[in-house]
Amino acid sequence: MTNAEKIFEPIFDKAQAYTKTSCDLIKLQMLDKSASVGANIFSRLLLLSLTLLFIFSLSIAISLLIGEALGKTYYGFFIVTGFYFVASLVVYLIHPAIKSCVNNFIIKQSQN
Repeated sequence: MTNAEKIFEPIFDKAQAYTKTSCDLIKLQMLDKSASVGANIFSRLLLLSLTLLFIFSLSIAISLLIGEALGKTYYGFFIVTGFYFVASLVVYLIHPAIKSCVNNFIIKQSQN
């Protein structure tokens, strides 16, 4: 082994160890971000599910109430269905804005 090899061998070993440590750190940071985004999405989906269940139950109650007031139960269901139809048309029309907001939210969450 030459004198130059003795000098540069520890430097190469340290550089190799530094590179491996840096890669491990990047992997852990990516895992942390993924876990954070995944947990956020899961909690929001859970909240959304419970909210939809509440809205579904409330819709049935309101339909029965309106139907009883009008004399025919199915009138209430038609009125509530019409309301949801109009609401879905509005959401369809503003779909690009909603999509943009969701994209920005996901990007912002992945950068923190």
